[in-house]
Amino acid sequence: MKSGFIGLSLFAILAGCGTGGTKHDLDLLRGKIHMGMSELEVTRDAGAPTHIDIDGDTRKLRYEAKVGNGYILVTLRQNVVIDVERKD
Repeated sequence: MKSGFIGLSLFAILAGCGTGGTKHDLDLLRGKIHMGMSELEVTRDAGAPTHIDIDGDTRKLRYEAKVGNGYILVTLRQNVVIDVERKD
């Protein structure tokens, strides 16, 4: 389990390092992310986020739209989704 967490953390750090990144279809993506999911479940079901912000035990995964300036912001605390916001 510990090696899985380390792998996930490394994945998350690398995924959040660039600018641009993968763009997403927000309508399809929104149905895949639910409150209470773990970060591993979110990234497994929704794919790699466009950007990741880390502040203590809170992580924000940002999924940017393929078209336009919209995005979905997934907030996790202690590896559990506590909020999902769509901004158009």
